Amino acid sequence: MKLSPPAEIGSSLRRARFLKFGSGTLRVFPLQLLWIFGLMLLLGVLGLVALSLGDLRIGLGELFQALAGKGSRLSIHLVRELRLSRITVAVLAGVHLAAAGHIFQVLIRNPLASPDIIGITAGASAAAVAWLVNGGSTDLAAVPASAGALSASALVYVFSRTGAFSENRLVLVGVGVNAALTALVQLFIVSGSIHNVSRAYQWLAGSLYASSWQDARFLLISGLVLIPPALYFLIRIRPLVLGSDAAETLGVRLEFLRYALLILGSLLSAMAVSLTGPIGFLALMVPQLARGIMGGTSSSSAVILPVAMLLGGVMLLGSDIAAQHLFPVSIPVGLITAAVGAPYFLMLLRRRS
Repeated sequence: MKLSPPAEIGSSLRRARFLKFGSGTLRVFPLQLLWIFGLMLLLGVLGLVALSLGDLRIGLGELFQALAGKGSRLSIHLVRELRLSRITVAVLAGVHLAAAGHIFQVLIRNPLASPDIIGITAGASAAAVAWLVNGGSTDLAAVPASAGALSASALVYVFSRTGAFSENRLVLVGVGVNAALTALVQLFIVSGSIHNVSRAYQWLAGSLYASSWQDARFLLISGLVLIPPALYFLIRIRPLVLGSDAAETLGVRLEFLRYALLILGSLLSAMAVSLTGPIGFLALMVPQLARGIMGGTSSSSAVILPVAMLLGGVMLLGSDIAAQHLFPVSIPVGLITAAVGAPYFLMLLRRRS
């Protein structure tokens, strides 16, 4: 028998509350706060699991001692330097990809829109692979990856501007750009030396192997720089749900907001991809799941984006735990997200058809 909460409880959770701060008010949704708390709790549990599992398993008591800087030097090194840094990178990369996916789905008004579908991730990958195949350092791959992502987004935007702007045309152009850049990646692969190509292949698989605190700091800074303006522009462009003509009638500067969000979404995707490699379908799935979780409470990004970012961190960390410990050998996390995301993408295509 299926149990569901009474209608009045569900309605109460979805109803906005207004908190007063001096002369201003803040609108909050109890359902959003409930999900944020639940996802943070789940993130903490997954973090403890990831810290304790490995070739050398660490008990809960020893784990907390190591986190406090006590216990054996080996356990402190494993927990604080190796495992905790990898967990932090996984969570922050998931946040970046989820935020980028939400930006593109709002911008294009299409649930199939995500940086790995419309060519942004392929642009970052092509530039990063070209850099790695020619002997470039993995530590500096963020620079060419960002340039490649921005170049791909510019290509998509320019080619989709033929005639009146159309979100559907932008998706189709993005799919074409994605195919062309994927072919370019293969060209770089076959033309490089064996040593450099092996590095590029490892990066292309999408992995959190060798994540460091330097990577975590990089993602933390990029998130703090890129996500707040993205949220501001997402709130400003909200009238786009009424259609382009109606939004412009209301005084929304669509051209500026579209390009600003395209740049911010591309950079968020590029920052994560440059460190982890292309992790497929996460940016596609998570915003849709977050929107479904909120149950139509609000279409505002101020409500959906925080839930989506936390869910992105949970999903990538959970996928990394599965990639490390569910199989006889550790596999790249990108294989797990692709195995889950590909059927979801096909289901989404079927539903829209």
